Amino acid sequence: MSSSVAIVGAGVSGLSCARALRDQGHHVTLFDKARRPGGRASTREQAVGDRLYAFDFGAQYFTARHPDFLDQANGWAERGIAARWPAAGGDAWVGVPAMATIVRDLADGMGVRWSSHVQSIVRRAGSWSLTLTEAAAGEREVLRTGERGDLLGRHREHQRIERPRRRFGQGQR
Repeated sequence: MSSSVAIVGAGVSGLSCARALRDQGHHVTLFDKARRPGGRASTREQAVGDRLYAFDFGAQYFTARHPDFLDQANGWAERGIAARWPAAGGDAWVGVPAMATIVRDLADGMGVRWSSHVQSIVRRAGSWSLTLTEAAAGEREVLRTGERGDLLGRHREHQRIERPRRRFGQGQR
């Protein structure tokens, strides 16, 4: 049976989950507040004078130990978008030329709704309803989220999940 699935967050985990669900025949919609792929594997660019420098803003590398993920990493390496990084350990890998390359590859063809800020998530009559700051996202039978997974597991049908006004640490010194 096919479901309509909403995934909040289009980083490595969200995109990997979306691909697996799509391959099983589910209709998947991803929502991410960023303008482009990255998450914890994002790459930033900074101009200094007339030169542009890129640096990995999040994870410096990833490890591939599980056989399935090792197969995925080897596939990326064959395509030239990942390479082993022996200096960080025998199971360490990096994106080539940057970590975001891997996330861009995972996002390709997934129809991610970029710049979509999920304001609230409400459970109604067996489905989840997402409200974005710009518009309602519609109803989905299943919801997957990296940021609020623990909250969703404890919520009852009548409760509502709202995005916090401020994340921990922001504006605090």
